[in-house]
Amino acid sequence: MYGAHERVHALACSPALRRLGLLYEESAIAWNKVPISLRQLWRQRYRWCYGTLQAVWKHRGALLGTGPAGRF
Repeated sequence: MYGAHERVHALACSPALRRLGLLYEESAIAWNKVPISLRQLWRQRYRWCYGTLQAVWKHRGALLGTGPAGRF
């Protein structure tokens, strides 16, 4: 679903799960670590931004695609 080189695994994993037909899970549980310093917060936000760009590029075909994994 996603590679080790991808920075934001959940974001890269979501389109792949949607292609498999999983759209929503009511009983899903997630954990998150909160940055404790401004530097950690900056690095986290940078990582998320970079990872979002990676995921958008990887799944760029879904932006105009049709069917369950596409917009239309």
